[in-house]
Amino acid sequence: MCSRYNLTSPPEAVRAYFGYADTPNFPARYNIAPPQPIAVVARDREGTRRFRLMRWGLLPSFVKDPKQFPTPDQCAVGRCSGEGIVS
Repeated sequence: MCSRYNLTSPPEAVRAYFGYADTPNFPARYNIAPPQPIAVVARDREGTRRFRLMRWGLLPSFVKDPKQFPTPDQCAVGRCSGEGIVS
């Protein structure tokens, strides 16, 4: 169904490998799944590599406001009303 992965390297090793200047402190994570925030290294407009956290998962094209769209973890605990979901 959905994939999961881990990030067990220390922040210093990740920073050395990707070569970004930010100094985030993040714990080891052994079971990362959608829609959890994940570590991403991306280039900014100046071309500098930057560390960011992004939400991992599918966002359908019909969603106008991502903050109003229920995530799978919300549906699993019964908070998903189905509004805005096209069947």
